[in-house]
Amino acid sequence: MSQGNRVRRVEQLVKRIVSEKLIKDIGVYKVERVTVTDVEMSSDLRHAKIFFSILADDEDDKQEIFLALKKTKSEVRYILGQEIDLRFVPELQFELDETAEKAARIEELINQIREQR
Repeated sequence: MSQGNRVRRVEQLVKRIVSEKLIKDIGVYKVERVTVTDVEMSSDLRHAKIFFSILADDEDDKQEIFLALKKTKSEVRYILGQEIDLRFVPELQFELDETAEKAARIEELINQIREQR
């Protein structure tokens, strides 16, 4: 088994577990608006960057939800330690994934250009 395949499998496992546990076990404010979009693991599996997409009415609401989410980092790490059999529980870094917002903005700009023609 290649090291890259193992990293990808662990990334997918972490993504699934975090997604499920946010809904079931972790009391995150407005969790229905939060989606785990991606996980990037370091090659030694000691660090995980978890990307979240948050649907919010405005930027302040999004930041409030993200701050609440960040407060659960130690709880998420504990749950990962219980659920995944790894030598080390990875250190977690939470990041906002703004890909959807950027794509919507690009689409909006393209539509404006089409309307102008």
